[in-house]
Amino acid sequence: MVKKLIIPIILILISIILVELIQSFSFTTVENLNVNMTHRTHRLSGCNFIQLVPTTQYYNYVGYNKTRLIYCNLWYFNIRGLEVNVTTTPKCMIIISNQSILAIGYIVPGYYKEISVDYSYNLQGAFGVFLKIFCYTGGCLQENMLNSIVIAFYKPPTAHPPDAVFCYNVTFPVIINGTETSVEFGVYKSPVHLFYIPYTSLFGNITLYVNYFTENAGYDKPYFIGIFNHAAISTEKGAVAKAIVYNWFIIQCRKVPTPPMPIILKNGILHVKNETYVAQNSRIMKPQSINCIKAVSNCSNSLAYVESNFSIVRMEFDIINGENFFGAKISSSPTLFMFLYSSVEKNSSCVVYIPLIVNGKTEIVKFYEIKCGDIIYLYPQNNIEGCVTINFKVLETYFHLTEVKEISIGDVYPGFSINFVMSYQEVSPIKAKIRLNSEVPFYYINGTKYYTNETYQVCVPAIICIPNNLTVDLTRYLLKCVKICNLTLPDKLILGCGCYNITANYNIQYYLSVPFNLTGSVNGEKTIISSGWYNAGEVIQIENTTYYPCEYERYIITSIKPSSTFVINSPINVSVSFIVQFYICVKSNIILHALINGTNNTLTSGWYNAGDVIHVENITYYSCPFTRFILISVNPATSFTLDSHMVITANWLEQFYVSVNCETIAIINCRNSTFKSGYYNDGTTIKINQYQYINSTERLLILMVSPKNYCIVVNSPINVTLSKILQYYVCIVLPNGTIKGWFNVSSTITLPQKIEVNGVTYVLKGSNQIIISHSGVIKPCYLVQQCTSTTTRTSTTTSTTSTESTTSTSTTSSSTIPSTTTQSTPSQITHVSTSVYLPIVISVMIAIVIGAAILIKRK
Repeated sequence: MVKKLIIPIILILISIILVELIQSFSFTTVENLNVNMTHRTHRLSGCNFIQLVPTTQYYNYVGYNKTRLIYCNLWYFNIRGLEVNVTTTPKCMIIISNQSILAIGYIVPGYYKEISVDYSYNLQGAFGVFLKIFCYTGGCLQENMLNSIVIAFYKPPTAHPPDAVFCYNVTFPVIINGTETSVEFGVYKSPVHLFYIPYTSLFGNITLYVNYFTENAGYDKPYFIGIFNHAAISTEKGAVAKAIVYNWFIIQCRKVPTPPMPIILKNGILHVKNETYVAQNSRIMKPQSINCIKAVSNCSNSLAYVESNFSIVRMEFDIINGENFFGAKISSSPTLFMFLYSSVEKNSSCVVYIPLIVNGKTEIVKFYEIKCGDIIYLYPQNNIEGCVTINFKVLETYFHLTEVKEISIGDVYPGFSINFVMSYQEVSPIKAKIRLNSEVPFYYINGTKYYTNETYQVCVPAIICIPNNLTVDLTRYLLKCVKICNLTLPDKLILGCGCYNITANYNIQYYLSVPFNLTGSVNGEKTIISSGWYNAGEVIQIENTTYYPCEYERYIITSIKPSSTFVINSPINVSVSFIVQFYICVKSNIILHALINGTNNTLTSGWYNAGDVIHVENITYYSCPFTRFILISVNPATSFTLDSHMVITANWLEQFYVSVNCETIAIINCRNSTFKSGYYNDGTTIKINQYQYINSTERLLILMVSPKNYCIVVNSPINVTLSKILQYYVCIVLPNGTIKGWFNVSSTITLPQKIEVNGVTYVLKGSNQIIISHSGVIKPCYLVQQCTSTTTRTSTTTSTTSTESTTSTSTTSSSTIPSTTTQSTPSQITHVSTSVYLPIVISVMIAIVIGAAILIKRK
């Protein structure tokens, strides 16, 4: 079973590995494609040479005479091999050598102090720094000096310097990733190279002190310096070395003499002194200055210019005829063409002013600037001829030109035909005389502070920075314009050689301080006067109007100092005396009375002074004799000191007078209370009970309530009349029963004279009328009437009744008690009672005993 599972598991693992490899390959392909599409890639292959115009009369690169390219001020040499690729991005330079040797170096020869390279590497070849000898002439001899120094940062462990033998070890300080460390190098010598191989590879950000290596190698002539990527040294066939350089810079010790300047001629005829040149595309080396150059071109796409190494050039030219462009070109980023002479008139809304010395006189020349991609064209407002001095450093600074490669003067733009004579020479940097006339006490030249209204001599190019605005002690200066020779210029100037009388005109303002926004006018124009800057000489008038900073706050002006009308000629602080008032909103149905600062006043909605002490009085308001309003609450407070806008809400309770002819007990708003004359809240509910018990045997009977019934809702003044009577609870004991009930006071009860119960007649002794005057038990005196009768052996049943009586609602009443037992009526309640005379009871008991004895005997 286990063996059966092993094969599927292995197949699954192989599939996963293949998927990962495919994904990895796909990512690498896309990444490389993006690099090639989005960045500039330069390819130098061994079979496609990029040959420059021959320059062997001056430059001699021993051994480096094959494929080469200049880009961004760097020379690229593919010494040998198949192919190299260099991709430049904003963040790094990617160098790939396919079995090739690539050297990248600075073209300007010199003596260098340090070189610093921040890089990463794929370890497929050798990477490091080289120093290459530079010679002035083609006959430069190399017998006493090695051709180049090679300092490796890394080499493959199995690779060795070609054709070299080990000489000795040397230790030099090296800065590795910011930390200085002593590194031991093995020194190897070949017929053309001196190799320095570190025993510990150098990775990351590496800085070398170049002078240690040149002194050790005996270098005493100028050299150019660079980096190399050497894939051909790898022991693996088909090795591709990839280096990523993140940062690279050098520090120069001193320069070498400036070489002569070449003359470039394309599609034209060039006359230099007694020599005539005809060429399609040529470069000729001549001394540093040429007294006279005559160029003639009658064909299309012609060029005739001089490449200059000077920062300041005085050129004298005469345009004999033609339709070409004459001027200067700076090959940089961006490229700049400045035409002194143009057969095509151009115009643009973008105008720049450039200082030139034209025929010995300093002028600020107006040019029209036209941008087209990475190229800037400057067309003169008027063509210039004669002797012109151009400071190219001024142009570089003014237009922020970077990566400057070369400067050309002459016929620098392809055209149809031109015939001109030109001479030029270098002008040593001299100073310019500058005077700035201004109210502002200072300005800046090349970052140094200078004072106005004085004349200074400064080095050129002179970057003049005039303060655009300045504030000193509540006085402000706003720049209006800068003028030189009646030309209006910006506040930042870059000046060359010459004498400059500059005038800076400022608008002077003074600060006006007011406590709050005021209504007034400036120079007769009505506006709001607020704290701020006002021009010198303006006339300010302040009106005495009430100022409302918000809806519920206002300032009432009482005085204005120094005056309500004044002229701005210095900083002014306006002092305004005013009363602050706040608005009180009173929400009340009844007029409120309050003590305001101790004085009795009515409190209504309106404006009150800040700091007023207000106490709302609790006064009852009578709208009519029997209606009043009680102040129950004042929000937010009854007493306060006014310091802001307030909303006062008064809550009142309306009451009505209720007149009652006699006090009684009632349920007032669900509570038992005494109902009597007085003021009652609006909506009070009064329920009067018909029966009001004094105690368990006495009560009052409410006979009538006028004008309402027994339930009263108070919503207006009312006169209530009550009619009531006193009742007592009385129990009357009779031979035939008991009568119980409530009877009106002073009512009369009539008793029967005789009462017959079970054949026994009871006769009332005394008066048969009872007058109710109190509560209690009444026992009338009844006597048994004596009579002769035949005794029979029959049984007699005795019946007794008890009746409870209630009286009528009349104030006087009488009641008659019947002599026989009757059924209860709605006004009578019958009860069973055992209240009889003792003889009757005894007789009944004897009869019951005899009957029981007889029954027992029968059984």
